[in-house]
Amino acid sequence: MNIHRFAITMLMGSTLWACAANPLTPGAEKVRILDVSPDVSKASCAYVGEVTGTQGSVFSGPYTSNENLIVGARNDIKNKALKLGANAVFIQHQADPALFRAGGTVNSTVVGAAYLCK
Repeated sequence: MNIHRFAITMLMGSTLWACAANPLTPGAEKVRILDVSPDVSKASCAYVGEVTGTQGSVFSGPYTSNENLIVGARNDIKNKALKLGANAVFIQHQADPALFRAGGTVNSTVVGAAYLCK
């Protein structure tokens, strides 16, 4: 296979791969996304750390649906929370920047606080 055919094959493969949302690692499906910050003073949840999830880039974002950008970022934050030993995440900020030349949203990033709740 010549180098040009190899490069095109790799580009096509990475483009197709970029269309899917980041997958959940085993166990991360049990990590809950909270819509309110838990009251740590009641000792039902303990703060574990800050986590960030992301999906997309200038290169892959234009080939990924907005839904997959958001779901992928949420899956990424759940995976990272699980690695910290958390079972819940309160999303503090979400950014979905658009890039004019790319024709729309190219990345989704979520920042949150990870908790271990009873």
